[in-house]
Formats: sequence, C-alpha cells, structure tokens
Amino acid sequence: MAKRAYMVHTIWKQRGRLFILSLFLVGLFLLEKEPLVLTGKYSAILTDKRGNLFSARLASDGQWRFPPVDSVPSLYSACLTMYEDRDFQHHPGVNPFSLGRALFQNIRAGRVVSGGSTITMQVVKMLHTPGSRSIWQKIGEMARAIRLEIHYTKAEILAFHAHHAPFGGNVVGLEAAAWRYFGRSPHHLTLSEFAMLAVLPNQPGLVHPGRNRKLLAQKRNNLLKELYNNRIITAIDFELALLEPLPSQPQPLPHMAPQLLQSLLQEHPGIARFESNLDQTLQRRCQEVLDRHIGKHIGNQIGSGAIVVARAATGEVLAYIGNTQLVDAKEFGSWNNMAATPRSTGSVLKPFLYASMLSEGHILPHSLVEDLPYYLGGYAPKNYSHTYDGLVPASLALSRSLNVPAVLMLHKFGVNKFIDRLQTLGMSTLDKPASHYGLSLILGGAECTLYELTGMYASMARLLLRPFQPVETGLHIAANTNETRSLLPSSFLNLGAVYHTFNSMEEVARPDNQTGWQSFSSSRKVAWKTGTSFGYRDAWAVGFDGGFVVGVWMGNADGTGREGLVGVEVAAPVMFDIFNLLPQSQWFEPPQWAMKTVVTCVKSGYPAFDFCPETDSILVPNVDWQLGPCPYHKLLTLTPSREYQVNDACTAPHERITVPWFLLPPVHAHYFAKTHAWFATPPPFRADCTGSIETKQLMSLIYPPAGSGIKIPVELDGQKGKAILQLAHSEPDTRVFWYWDDQFLGFTDTYHEMAISPLPGNHNLLVTDEDGNQLKATIRVLK
Repeated sequence: MAKRAYMVHTIWKQRGRLFILSLFLVGLFLLEKEPLVLTGKYSAILTDKRGNLFSARLASDGQWRFPPVDSVPSLYSACLTMYEDRDFQHHPGVNPFSLGRALFQNIRAGRVVSGGSTITMQVVKMLHTPGSRSIWQKIGEMARAIRLEIHYTKAEILAFHAHHAPFGGNVVGLEAAAWRYFGRSPHHLTLSEFAMLAVLPNQPGLVHPGRNRKLLAQKRNNLLKELYNNRIITAIDFELALLEPLPSQPQPLPHMAPQLLQSLLQEHPGIARFESNLDQTLQRRCQEVLDRHIGKHIGNQIGSGAIVVARAATGEVLAYIGNTQLVDAKEFGSWNNMAATPRSTGSVLKPFLYASMLSEGHILPHSLVEDLPYYLGGYAPKNYSHTYDGLVPASLALSRSLNVPAVLMLHKFGVNKFIDRLQTLGMSTLDKPASHYGLSLILGGAECTLYELTGMYASMARLLLRPFQPVETGLHIAANTNETRSLLPSSFLNLGAVYHTFNSMEEVARPDNQTGWQSFSSSRKVAWKTGTSFGYRDAWAVGFDGGFVVGVWMGNADGTGREGLVGVEVAAPVMFDIFNLLPQSQWFEPPQWAMKTVVTCVKSGYPAFDFCPETDSILVPNVDWQLGPCPYHKLLTLTPSREYQVNDACTAPHERITVPWFLLPPVHAHYFAKTHAWFATPPPFRADCTGSIETKQLMSLIYPPAGSGIKIPVELDGQKGKAILQLAHSEPDTRVFWYWDDQFLGFTDTYHEMAISPLPGNHNLLVTDEDGNQLKATIRVLK
C-alpha cells in the first residue's frame, strides 16, 4: 500500500513538473515578440506631393505589394471587421464561438469548409507559409494569434492585414488594390468601393473584378446590407452604394518617372516608398513637351532627352523626366536615365566663372576682356563662330558665350580654385586633379549630370532669394531619404556679382521661335545659358526666372554626335516651352547692400580717370578691385587739324593740341575695328616726326601667336599646303614688305596676309613698312 502511494505521488510530482515546465515554455512563447513585417518583399513606389502614386515597380516575388503605412481608412476597417471578424475588437486573437460554428459547419459538410479564423489568425497565415489544414496547424495559428494580441494593438494588426491581404491576381494589400482596381488612393475611395475590396480577400482566386462579377456584386451588396442593419451606415449611404457599378478590368499603375524610381532605388537600397515633391500635372506636361521635341529631331538621329524642374528657393524638384517615352526612340536607349548620366558640359559652366571673377575683383561687369586667337601651353581655344572681337565687354562675352575670353579668364582665376568652387556648389563628378581638365574645363572638358547642374544654378539663384539665411546646395526629390545637402559659405560669392551675372544671362538672344518676346508685357525675364559639347554630342539649356529653375539636356544615350545638335537650337526651345507651363515669378531684387556706385569709362568698362571722355555711374560688386584705371585711353599730341600726331621734336607747344584717344595695340585694333564702326585708329605721325620713340609698336603678328609653332597642312590631293601669316598694322593702308630667312616674299596692302610653305625648323621673319618700321620674329615650323 505504501509502495503504491509512493508511486502515485511520484507520478503526480512528475506531472506537476511537466505542467510547470509547459507553463514556463508557453510563457516564453507568448512573451517573445514576433516582428510584424515582411522583409524585402515590397514593391518600390514613388508618390507625388499630394501622396498620389507616381510610379511603381513589382516586388521581388512578382506581386504588387506596396510598403505599409500607419493608418487604414476607417470605412475600410468597418467593412473588413463586419465581413471577416465582427468581434475583432473584443477577442484575444481567438474567437471560441467562431471556432465552434466552423466545427459544426465542417461536420455537417463532411469536409473542411470553414476555418473559423479571426483577422489576427489570418495575419499569422500571412506571416508564415501555411502547411496542411490540420488540427495542429490550427492550434499553432491560435497560439501565435494570442501572442500577436499581447504585443500589438488592434489597429496595428488590422493595418498589417489590410496591407498584406490578397486581392486577386498578383495584387496584395489595400493600397495596391485601390490603385489597381480604381486608379486612386485608398483615402479617396467610396463606401461601395471599400465594401467590394473587403470581400475580395475571402476568396481572391475565385472572385475579383475580372471574374464572377455577379457573385462579387452579391457579396458586396450583402456586406452593405449588414453595415446598414447594424446602423454603421445610413439608408442614403446604403442606397447610393448599391447603385455604384463594379470596376472593369484592373488598371495599369502610373509609370511616370521610371528612370527616377530606378535611380532612387540604387541610391537608397533600404527604402521602398519614396515621398517626393513632384507635381503630377507638371510632370505629364513636361513629358509631352520632351516627346514632342524628340519627335521633331528623331529624323536627325537625336533620340534622347531629359528635363529637371525645381523651385529655386527650396530646391524641391517638381518634375523629373529621365528620358523620352516615344516608342520610336527605344532604339536610342530611352530607358537610360539621362538626367543622372554625366555628360560633357560644353559652355554651361561659364556663368559660375564670370560670377567668381566679379566676386574677386578681377573684372567689372562691362570691363573689356581679350578676345584674340591664343595659344596657351599647347591649347588653342576658338570661338564657336571662328571670329574674334579683339576686346569685348565681360558681360557680353558671357551673353554671347565666347570661348576665348572664358579660357583667358579661367587662366587668370586658376583651374584649381575654380574646381573647388564648382565642387562647393555640388558638382560631384570633378574627381580628377586640375591637370587632367586644364583650361578646357570651361569649354566642356569635364562632365556633369543634368540633375546636379540644375541644382548648381538653383544654388546660385538661392543666394539672392535667401540673402540673409543659410543656403543649402543642390536639389532634393524625396523627403524620406535624408539627402545630405551642404551649406554654402557666407562669403562664397558676392551677391552683387551674382545679380550682374543673372542680368548678363538674361540678355542672351533667344531661339528663333522666341523672337519678339520683349514685345509682350507678360513675357517673363529668364536668365539662361546653353552649351554644346565637342562633336555635337550634348545640347544643354539651363535657366531661372526668380522662382523656378529649368534644366534640359538633349542628345543620344550612347554619345553619338549629330550635326545640328546645338544647345540654343535643340535644348533651349524645350526649356522655354517648359517655362511657359510655369506660373509667373518675380525677378530678383538688386542687392543694394552688396554693391557700390562707381564711375566707369563707357568704352572700356574700367574705372574712369581724367583721360576718359565718356563716363557712366553704375552699381558694381562691393569688393576689392584688382583693376587699375582705364588702360586704353591715352592723351595723343596732334596738330590742330587732328590730321597728324606730333611731338616736342617737331612742333612748338602752341602748334599742337592734346586729345584723349581710345588706343589699342595693333592686334586688338585689327579685330576690334571690324565690329565697332566708331573705332578710329590714331592719325599717323607727321613726316618730320617719324624718328620719335612714340612711333613704336605699329605692327603685331596675329598668326602665329607669340610663342606658338605652326604646322603646314596637307591638301586633299596629298600635296603640301601653305600656312597663312597674318599681321596687324596701326595704319592698315600702309604697304608692308615680307622677308623669310632674308628672302623677299612680297608686299601687302590693307589686308596683311602672306602664304608660306617652308621646311620644319626655326625660321626668321622680317616685316618692314614704307616708313622703315620693322617687326622681327622667330617662327617655329612643326613637323
């Protein structure tokens, strides 16, 4: 008897231990918090400034499953709980009454026809791949459901269900279903539409808008009746909801900025939902503009383009067109994102150099800068027109986009320093030493993306729009990507220099289709710049009007050049068409506090002094100048008739007068006189005064430039060609005589050019005029 009692005691003791252990394990199971998330299986989506869908990509498993959001529309919650789980707000994850009802239905049917699952148990199925429908499977779901209820709120569980329930086909989640079936956000759906979506997850493979429509309508209407009977909706709501038709076949999802979405995914791999400031209407119209212009040029084998539009003050991107959507342009690589592809900049960096030169006092807004054929360390820049002015106002050099003045200004400013300035503005593609770019940097020797270039122009405009605030560089697209934007130093650019730069850019001649724009009072002021890369591979246009900045690139994705692919002809018309879509903006106010009034010489643009006959008071950047007084006005001593120059050696004081004269070196005068009818060469010296020291520097070589060599060309027939020597004389009508290695070549009148065809090596050139004045030079002929 005692032995039996001992055995019973031992058994109950073991069972007690097992029970306590079981309770402990169950407690551990219930206390372990299960993540309520599906990792790496969401579609990538881009939304606009109003939260509307802009673009979307399938999830990795081929489903349209949008990243979840925190809230669920209350009407959908009411529909879902009424249809799936009326006691959802009251049970702990498992509903015994539902399980009992399901058991009775299964016994009566002789098979499993109902599972009795709550919404929480359905969430468990979504989190775990379901196995066979067995009692143990059901018990496991119940345990996990209770655990979810312990760690999450009802709202969180309901939201997860809404965002991960199947809605037919490859559509998963409420948001994807709303866009797929109704083309709208869930927050803009009607009661009838919510009711239809609430019944779909129950049998998504059997019932959806494209299949068994009568059964779907019956299920929806029954749910609406239940909502009415339970006084959740009014009679009017009920009757109106019944009248709404079911949607037709699923709609294609918006696909307006596919290249942008792809770029965002590459830059931010951990993010699936990108909330942007894009404007859907503006994006669509910009795409239409680009496609229309590509359609015009596709016959010339120009098949790619890109557009970026942003608010200048904030950098918010309003439209981003990565490429054309024309079907005919697919062969040109229209899937490439050309707004994010580095391309040769052409001339579009010149405004930054002009502003920098003004800021450091190297030039005044209209001071003359050289525009001559030059040879700088093996680099010989040429203007696009292949013509030269000799000297040109700096502002005009910018508005006309002259290459030679820009190269000479960069040479003076310094390539290293200019690269630092561009990098501060946000140009990340400058990743090589200054020696790699050299002076060609200002003419397209570097590459930049349209997105960054547009941001650089916006940053410069922002200096004037927010003069007493910290200024961030660049642009930003998505608010939830934590894009890093650096601040510009307070002394980065003088605001007066920026203002003068914009005014010079506003003077640029517009494309032919914009001729006469000034005659319309409503036409906006636009500061803009174009660029064309070497070989006609890239055409650029960037502009701003005080409120918006617009950047345009046109070309081919593979870099193929085409004749006629020029910024002002191909890209600028696109840019102005985009500006016509934007609201009017107020032009920049002049920053009076950053400028000062200076008296300048009208003809030279330099600070005036006593010898300048015409002066003007203008506002200039308030900086320390590196310029002296006007170097071109000199006092000439003339006969009273002003017919001859004279000096002390040949006249008495009362026989001469002094006259201020705009005097240029011979080479500068040679080109300057061709474009300035008012320019006059000084009178010749009277015959009895020719021995004066003042007669020097009457002649200068134009070609070849000092210090350079020349190459003898080969003609089309293979024969040795000739090089053309060019000379400028202060008195063009004077006859000059040419000698090459002491051999007489001939003489010239007015146009002083001489053809030669010598052997390689160093040669001596002697030129003498009728008065015996001489010019000597050593010319190196290259092999």
